[in-house]
Amino acid sequence: MILGGQDKGSPYKPIFNLIKKKVKNIFLIGEATNIIKKQLKGSAPMIECETLKNAIKKIHSVAQKGDIVLFSPACASFDQFNDFEHRGREFKKFVLAIK
Repeated sequence: MILGGQDKGSPYKPIFNLIKKKVKNIFLIGEATNIIKKQLKGSAPMIECETLKNAIKKIHSVAQKGDIVLFSPACASFDQFNDFEHRGREFKKFVLAIK
């Protein structure tokens, strides 16, 4: 799961149990990294990536056949992108560049 960006002030704790059941790793990006780490500590292993591009590279290096990557940032995109659409285009570009 890729999680992070610019914090919007909403709590992350409500997704703790779901992450604990379903997520192998959390790949943290953006300004909200420390807040998310604090609130979701113990839910799943966390890997600090800083940027979305770094997250994609790290995921590619650890993913196994059958794994699913969930890009659900739960944050605003303005710390690294113009808006959510720009962030989505960049995500697609980074993933396609792996092939």
